[in-house]
Amino acid sequence: MRCRSSRNSGFTLLEIIFVLIIFSLTVALAAPSVVSGLGKAGLKSTTRKMASTLEYTKNMALRERSVYYAEALGDRLIVKELGAEVSSREIKAATDTEVTSKGGAAIAFYPGGGSNGGLFKVRYLKDDSYYTIKVDAPTGKVKVSTLK
Repeated sequence: MRCRSSRNSGFTLLEIIFVLIIFSLTVALAAPSVVSGLGKAGLKSTTRKMASTLEYTKNMALRERSVYYAEALGDRLIVKELGAEVSSREIKAATDTEVTSKGGAAIAFYPGGGSNGGLFKVRYLKDDSYYTIKVDAPTGKVKVSTLK
């Protein structure tokens, strides 16, 4: 029976360095796509939050029998009741995400369930991909487009 010497067991320094180099290259190549995916996830999350907030605003106008406004201001969506100084709801966009409205106008939701209609664009600043949130004028229905 032969006994292994302690000198032949384990890995050499060269083998460990080679494995670390391969691992580092793999991480360096995969990191940009992972980071981009996280940004797009933030964009999708922001869009969903804003769409649900617009639905909520429509329902508040119906329930409270009052006019509510939704307005895009840079990195946030602000909802106010007509005549109120303080916003009743405010949604902040994810990092590197911008919210704009077509024509810069606020969208009104009326007590009867209708709306003046409008369009919000939620854009990821790093690659200009975006979602649009459309509010239908007569019905106040909120629709989200696919990623563009």
